[in-house]
Amino acid sequence: MTERWRNSGVLCRAPTCRSDRLNVARMRSWMDVRFAFLASFQRSGTERGQGMISMHNVGSAGQALHYFSKDNYYTQGEGLEYSEWFGKGAAQLDLFEQIDRQAFFNILSGEVEGRELGKWVKNGETGEKEREHRPGTDVTFSAPKSVSLLAEVHGNCQVREAHEAAVKQALSYVESNLAQTRQTEGGKTEVVQTGNLTVAMFRHNTSRNLDPQTHTHAVIVNATRRDDGQWRSLTNDDIYKAQRVVGAIYTSELADRLQALGYDLRRTDEKGNFEIAGITREQIEHFSQRRAEIEASLKAKGVDIDDATAQQKEDATLKTRARKVDVDHAQLIADWKDRAKEIGIDFDAIQAKADAQRAQGGVVREDKLTGRQAMEFAAAHLIEREIVVTKYDLMAVAIEHGVGRVCVSEVQLAFDRLECDGDLVKLPDGQYTTKKMLGSEMWTLDQVRAHTGQVPKMIDSAAVAARIQLAEKRQGFQYTAGQKEAICKVLTSEDRYVAVQGLAGTGKTTMLKSLREMAKEQGYTVRGMAPTGMASKVLARETGIATDTVSMFQIKERQLQKDIEFAKQYAPDFERKTEVWIVDESSLLSQRQKARLDYMAEKAGAKVLYLGDTLQLQGVEAGKPFELAQRNGMDTAYMTEISRQKTRELQRAVDIIVGRDVLQDGQQLTQVELANNRRAFAYMDKAGMVREVKGGSGAVIDAVVQDVLQMGKAER
Repeated sequence: MTERWRNSGVLCRAPTCRSDRLNVARMRSWMDVRFAFLASFQRSGTERGQGMISMHNVGSAGQALHYFSKDNYYTQGEGLEYSEWFGKGAAQLDLFEQIDRQAFFNILSGEVEGRELGKWVKNGETGEKEREHRPGTDVTFSAPKSVSLLAEVHGNCQVREAHEAAVKQALSYVESNLAQTRQTEGGKTEVVQTGNLTVAMFRHNTSRNLDPQTHTHAVIVNATRRDDGQWRSLTNDDIYKAQRVVGAIYTSELADRLQALGYDLRRTDEKGNFEIAGITREQIEHFSQRRAEIEASLKAKGVDIDDATAQQKEDATLKTRARKVDVDHAQLIADWKDRAKEIGIDFDAIQAKADAQRAQGGVVREDKLTGRQAMEFAAAHLIEREIVVTKYDLMAVAIEHGVGRVCVSEVQLAFDRLECDGDLVKLPDGQYTTKKMLGSEMWTLDQVRAHTGQVPKMIDSAAVAARIQLAEKRQGFQYTAGQKEAICKVLTSEDRYVAVQGLAGTGKTTMLKSLREMAKEQGYTVRGMAPTGMASKVLARETGIATDTVSMFQIKERQLQKDIEFAKQYAPDFERKTEVWIVDESSLLSQRQKARLDYMAEKAGAKVLYLGDTLQLQGVEAGKPFELAQRNGMDTAYMTEISRQKTRELQRAVDIIVGRDVLQDGQQLTQVELANNRRAFAYMDKAGMVREVKGGSGAVIDAVVQDVLQMGKAER
């Protein structure tokens, strides 16, 4: 694959490029993010896949019959004893135990109790109407490799049964919470809960590379029964949205059952995935040829398997999939046993320890959690970064955090209790936030409104215009319209909080220098801050403004306010000099940081300028307060005239990228016009700022890093 990257400083200008010393790791990390952002113009993705579960829609009823093919060990011969119907819907259709091939085909085709499900559409070629029906969704639950080794190689039936029970628990959650259909009444269509599913379960024990792999295909049929007795097509949107929760429930239930059997578990990542203790990583990798193939396919595209999305993993899985072959399974198991012995897996020792612990009541964890503790961790972990999250995100993180330590039902009860108590707040769009975070966001917006027109002008408009003219004569060049607007807005606005939305390269540094001088002339103290240490150093060096990081500024200001309160006990007439606070790179501020700054500014009687670009990368903590405040009435100046690019082609490319070529005077710039990306690229290519790098995104990132490392300090 050939990738092209832009060597112009337009799209590849990293936040670290201003620094005197370039940290290679941070540069590469930034490029990973930026490349992923640009790549999203050309392809869509989904949330990251969760280790033990995968989902995909079944293409057709005919294709689904491969579950009965002779190479699927658990569904061949002797009545298909390793297939099974599951769900209340199956019971209502009198489908029990083993799965009949014809019944399976009929129900996947949409034939239910004499009714044909689906919708009638017109064939574009023949003009005839034909029925269109999605057969169902394959949800595949795969056991950890060490569990597969115990179940399939060692032949422990109880371990296999633990897997099957965990699968059913996960499917029970889907049935109780996610079984839905659409219903139209009075011209209004809504999604209604049905509480029943029809699921065909097929149990397999090998990967396509003939390694031991315990897994179950749960084919959720596209049919569900409404309360009025009518069968309708299943709406599976929420099933996909809750994929991570379903996987977490399976993992947690499996861990509980294995610990009850006496097995010690070894956690392998922060998402709750685990292996059975006593089987090493090297031994697991020996029996993981299929994973190695998928990992190699992703690596060839510059994607690490741990960072791959569910869609990327699915694509790699399909690309590397080989046809299964008919094998003698008795011989295959014998081969597995020989390989396990060769690499030193001691099943007897693992089993003996498990049996001994089971006799004592199973593995007892000393670090057990309550459901509330798990849910509070999830809320703190997620809402620290995103101010609103879905119920599924909260449930998934809580269960993953408590795998082997908390009961899934306790987590569900804790969620309901936190919502009932008002600690978790459901928003109109169905997402959730915490009471504390919601209060902080609303308070911040109220602050903006409450302090509109509440502070005196620093200087009148005519005086500002006169000073700008003098400055232009002194420096020998004209300010842009955006620079003039920004200076005037800050100095003449009667609002305590003002914003400057400035694109990269619009001359914010020049504007700040002049602003500092004019504010000082009026007797104001100008103090600066930025979210990162690097940005604060740059602000101080380029503008001459005394600057700290936001965190350090808040620490100093908190102490200063305490000192002033103490001093006023002895000098009641003491008056603090009026200040202007300049917050650079405000798009990186979290909601928590901005709320604290607003509160401190009110107490100090300071005026605050929030300076930034909503198009830049956001901070890692929760919220987008800079953008939110602008949308909700904060007095804002806009700097859109980019002067950094000197050639006509590059300037035109930048105009297209930021959407300025479609902006009218006074319009607010809110998003990148993604449709114009190709046009911008063509201008950059014409300017000679594009070169090709073979080897995928990883090679592109490496090339960018090396090029930047070879630049001199001034070029960076």
